[in-house]
Amino acid sequence: AYGNLPESIRLCDGIAYALLRPVYYTERRGTAGPPRILLSMGAADPDGWTLKLLQELLPAFAELEWQVMLTASFEPQHRAALLQFASAHPQVTLHPDLGAEAVCALMESCGYALVSASTTLFEAWSRGIFAAAMAYTDNQRLIYEGMVHQGMAFPFLAAEARASLAAYLAYEGQRCRRSATWNPPATLRKVFEELAA
Repeated sequence: AYGNLPESIRLCDGIAYALLRPVYYTERRGTAGPPRILLSMGAADPDGWTLKLLQELLPAFAELEWQVMLTASFEPQHRAALLQFASAHPQVTLHPDLGAEAVCALMESCGYALVSASTTLFEAWSRGIFAAAMAYTDNQRLIYEGMVHQGMAFPFLAAEARASLAAYLAYEGQRCRRSATWNPPATLRKVFEELAA
């Protein structure tokens, strides 16, 4: 998608160029209660992945409380379809057009996340969530590969959605039991400092 760029243009992509708002550099304030999973496929979700994933995953994982973020950038038809779906499924809560503080608080109330490989992935990590990540656009690929390679995200394959989510939930349960001293904000700062050096 970025081929044949003029020499005067430098493409800055991947985890070395992640931008986070200041609220995400604070220590996590909340604690996850019930088994809640954050679902966010980015600011626009042009291909409607949010709804596709809910339709595929909800029947197999109905015990989870699904916290779904969407923005004003969603196509009207995707937004309307999500509203209709959520109205028929009480375990789905939609969170439209949240500011940074509200996103931060929502993330801190969740123990799991399934997100696109975008800024949301870094935000989830900073709030203590080892997220399952999915890349569905070219500009997400380098972030996805970098975060998975660094062990900072779980690879999620849309073609094997149910198996991927089951593997993620099992892995995350084991990892949490193994590590009582896990400190994502400090790890995120360390990775960014190394990338900046």
